[in-house]
Amino acid sequence: MSKRILAVGVVTALTLLWSGTTQAVQSAEQKCQSGKDKEAGKYAFCRLKAEAKLVRTGDTGKYGLDILNCETKFADRWTKLETVKNASCLDAPLTQAEFKTVIDEQTGNIATALGGGGLVWCGNGIKDGNDSCDGSDLGGKSCTSFGFASGILACTPSCSFDTAGCNPVVCGNGLIDAGEECDQDNLNGQTCVGLGFATGTLTCGAGCLFNKSGCYTDRFVDNPDGTITDNQTGLMWEKKAALDNFPVSCTSTGVCPDPHDADNTYTWTDNTDPTSNPTGTAYTVFLAQLNAGVGFAGHTDWRLPTLAELQGLVDYTDTSSPVVNAAFDTGCTGSCTVTTCSCTASTRHWSSSDVVSATLRAWFVDFGQGFVDNDSKDTDYSVRAVRP
Repeated sequence: MSKRILAVGVVTALTLLWSGTTQAVQSAEQKCQSGKDKEAGKYAFCRLKAEAKLVRTGDTGKYGLDILNCETKFADRWTKLETVKNASCLDAPLTQAEFKTVIDEQTGNIATALGGGGLVWCGNGIKDGNDSCDGSDLGGKSCTSFGFASGILACTPSCSFDTAGCNPVVCGNGLIDAGEECDQDNLNGQTCVGLGFATGTLTCGAGCLFNKSGCYTDRFVDNPDGTITDNQTGLMWEKKAALDNFPVSCTSTGVCPDPHDADNTYTWTDNTDPTSNPTGTAYTVFLAQLNAGVGFAGHTDWRLPTLAELQGLVDYTDTSSPVVNAAFDTGCTGSCTVTTCSCTASTRHWSSSDVVSATLRAWFVDFGQGFVDNDSKDTDYSVRAVRP
């Protein structure tokens, strides 16, 4: 045997011996890693092979079956590698599904590019193609874009959003978080008027959204029973009718059988003795009529309004007399009723507020011009009832 042949034989033997020794000492971690490398490659090849077949045949049904077959084999083989006795895989806690997502994206990227759609480079720091994000380029998105209250939005290596650092919305913490209109008593400075309503009370409802049930398009609502509801104050007002501008001093119910006649006038007190007691016809005739029996409109708690309540009916933007909200001056004639019209005499109307420093005098509102003054309580003036 020649020396050359012998030398080759020795080298070959040493090589085989070294290779066998290397394989023998290969760790469980290495076996798992190398096995998964192979399976990842096989899965990528299987998918691209299916893409190639689709290009040739155009058979989408067969393409779907081929992809499913690729996925099934990949999942099975990956699971086997992780369940081999004494195997220890270094990629934990990453899952097969996460690796599959990356491979799917990349093989899909290649297939799209080969079809003329261009390559998408996830990892180039620029949100392009099918990227949801890339590195620090979040495409202008933030945690609030996904309904969270705050926090730090991140981008995964596969260019998808990571919301793990986002803070959830907490309805009930008193703070206006993303997706909330309000929180408890915090209305973010909003009111019914700010939302386009005429008046009302805005509250915070379920889910930290505005409760607009207390908001009203119209402040005053004309009810079908001869009353007007003030949605701002919650008061209910008596309507007046049959205005012919001939005042009648109502000394008794016989003289004024209809308490709603806008021409009726009454006294605050009789003043037979120096007193501030409500003994005038406004109380003994007018209110007595309204509250008798079952009462007017089903209520027996009618009263004279305070000065502030009565003045609240004045409309200082009204350029014609009476200067009162339109709800109290609609369709008024000398023969209409409280269910067909609403009247206000352009006269002085008693309030229930007397003058503290002069108890024989009380305050009134003049609806002819809208001014406020006081007079002796035994003077005949118009009245309008309110409740509660």
